Amino acid sequence: MSHFNRTAIGKPEQWLIEAAASIGLDYSRLIHEITNHFKRHVIKRHGQGLLAITKEDFEKIPAIVKSPDMAIVGAIREGALINAYVKTETEATYLYIEEVLDSNRRPSRR
Repeated sequence: MSHFNRTAIGKPEQWLIEAAASIGLDYSRLIHEITNHFKRHVIKRHGQGLLAITKEDFEKIPAIVKSPDMAIVGAIREGALINAYVKTETEATYLYIEEVLDSNRRPSRR
């Protein structure tokens, strides 16, 4: 049985806090983080084929959320509040979807 581990990858940039506030969301206390369960899911579900996600791709997440080329903030996907970030490089385009958790420890909504 594996333990649930979280890795903080940073606080939101000011542009994200302001974008969220413009649609009534408070991201000022948000912390970007990834979990070991997330990593396992991604590798298991998306780690095969021509465009497979590799373990090295996880290292790009901090740069993607810090300075994306495009972002969709506060969307709803399957009932969950998400942000989607796109970062383009010469040979690849990265799409990272982040679920915004709303709890007593990580409030995200006003």
